[in-house]
Amino acid sequence: MNNIYTWIFFSLITYILLRAYIFFGRTLGFYEKKNNYIIKKKLVIKSGGIVFGIVVSLYFLYQGFINPQNYNDFYRSAFIIPFLVIISAIIFFIDDLVDLSKRLRFLYQIFGLIF
Repeated sequence: MNNIYTWIFFSLITYILLRAYIFFGRTLGFYEKKNNYIIKKKLVIKSGGIVFGIVVSLYFLYQGFINPQNYNDFYRSAFIIPFLVIISAIIFFIDDLVDLSKRLRFLYQIFGLIF
C-alpha cells in the first residue's frame, strides 16, 4: 500500500511544479517560437519537461534513501542518476531558450549514452 501513497505524492508534486512552471513561464515569456508549419491559436509554454526531470530526480533520491540496498552500484547510486537527470534537463531547457549548436547537443547525447 506504500507504493500508492508514493505514486499519489509524486503526482501531486508534478502537478504543483507544472502549475508553478506555467505561471512563471507566462510571466517570463517562455513561449514557443512561431513557425510556418505548426499553426497554434494560443501561445504555448515551452520547456515543461524540466519539471519531469526534477520529479524523476526527486523520485530516485527518495528511493535511494528508502531502499539503499538497491542502489549500491555506482551507476545506480542515489545521487548519480538524479544528478545526470537534472543536468540533462538543464541542458535541454537551455537548448529551448537559446538554440545550441548541433555539435554540442550531439556531444551531450553521446555523453548520456555512455553513462
